[in-house]
Amino acid sequence: MFKKFTSALSTGLDKVVDFSQAQILVALTKRYPDIGEVQELLALISNESNEAIEGPEGADEEDVVDDGKWRPILLTVGLLYKLQKIQDFGENWYNDPAVFVQDGDHEINLLAVFGFYWHLLVEVSGLIKSSDVDHSAENCQDLLKEALNDKLGGHSIETLLANATDSSSVADHCPDFALLLDRTRQLIIINICGTRMIPAPKMSDVFMDLHATAVDCLHGKAHGGMAIGAKNIMIKIKDLLQEAVDNNPDYGILVTGYSLGAGISQLVAMDLLQERPNVRCISYGAPLIFAPDIDNPEADNDAGQHLYTVVCNHDGLASASVCTVTRLVAQVKAIDKLQLRKRDMIKLMMSSVAAEDGTDMKEEDDSDGDEDYDKEKLSHKAKVPLTPDWERINEVVTNVEMDSDITKLTHPSKNIFVFKRRTSGEVITRHFQDGAYHFADNLRLRGAMFSHHMPWSYNSLFQGYALDQTTVSQDLIATVLKY
Repeated sequence: MFKKFTSALSTGLDKVVDFSQAQILVALTKRYPDIGEVQELLALISNESNEAIEGPEGADEEDVVDDGKWRPILLTVGLLYKLQKIQDFGENWYNDPAVFVQDGDHEINLLAVFGFYWHLLVEVSGLIKSSDVDHSAENCQDLLKEALNDKLGGHSIETLLANATDSSSVADHCPDFALLLDRTRQLIIINICGTRMIPAPKMSDVFMDLHATAVDCLHGKAHGGMAIGAKNIMIKIKDLLQEAVDNNPDYGILVTGYSLGAGISQLVAMDLLQERPNVRCISYGAPLIFAPDIDNPEADNDAGQHLYTVVCNHDGLASASVCTVTRLVAQVKAIDKLQLRKRDMIKLMMSSVAAEDGTDMKEEDDSDGDEDYDKEKLSHKAKVPLTPDWERINEVVTNVEMDSDITKLTHPSKNIFVFKRRTSGEVITRHFQDGAYHFADNLRLRGAMFSHHMPWSYNSLFQGYALDQTTVSQDLIATVLKY
């Protein structure tokens, strides 16, 4: 009798939970219509990661009997993190001597130009999101334009349009942005802000980030939400941009953006480059957003030469896409299927790993004060051979194969600059001109992968650079951005 009662009670509770979840989902869908797209994306990642290690449903493959033992997910991810560190140690694509910028003057010029437009982006973003202007007011754009003109007037930068939007639907949404006229440097600037999180998360921005399934765009495939954002911004600025070009025919066009705005800014620039050769783009903290159709004769495969992507050291978004996240989940599951004993996993995590020269591999992220992490030593570190245990893990991780249904997005930019600033003030700069596809192979796990994406890390990177606008001249910008 008691068994029947507990069984009925359990069934009843399950139905209550299912009903409650359904009601919550209905309420959320009414408030946020795009939440269904996020659910589909999460289901896709789960299904594709399973297929990546098990093959399609119904495939003829011997099943591994689950031993039923619990293994902490953080320990499994830790093994993958350490394996990546082992593979990155020594000379490889990331530490190839050829990628380091050795010309000190050129490096300072890069930091000055990129720093100047980062500071401008911060000023514009800060005013739009924290202004006392009521964003729901009919004259919101006029009020924001006036406020920005007051703020930027000292820089001889005129605001043509300032836009703050919070549409409930991704299809009609674009993030905060401004159209500016920089008379000192003779540039028309399209300044696209990142996901607004202050004073409260802007959910339409968040859903645009998560609307990540690839769609047809510009003779290729692009991040779906960012493709929509680019299209919506182009519609809003079309007339004013053309007027600015007509009134200032000698001016170049510069598109800048951070995070969500970084991805959108590249798509906007690529769109404009189809008809205007004097367009450049600087993106800060951009994710993987584009896959070109290299066989399409109409595609402009040289557009990436005019795009400049700035990455703050270990910014994790530089290697983030649906494909790399799905691959990460599949790799974690593949390691878990090895059914390693927890004591062996802990031993692998805690034991030092020897390099070919007999020294122990340093497992912490390159610390600011560590003298082993200068340009010369980074590019000449001894490799770390894999022990049999690590070779076994590496084999299952490497053998994860992604389904062709998930588009492998990469960086459209052919100028990816990864900057690391040490406490001494020294900056280590890597310049990847044709190495974007390496970022698209795996989600690069680092201890600072989240914090280095945050605005304060980019603030620290550019601290002291280009705060005096007179140091960034039209000629300097033309030299760095190759106008």
